[in-house]
Amino acid sequence: MRRMNSGFTLIELMIVVAIIWRSRHLRLSSSSK
Repeated sequence: MRRMNSGFTLIELMIVVAIIWRSRHLRLSSSSK
């Protein structure tokens, strides 16, 4: 698998985005309750 110039693979980038998206969603759901 090729690595991009930033050193991040596409999969690694997707994992980071998924983690941020999850934490955001949890914050929104917890604050609304």
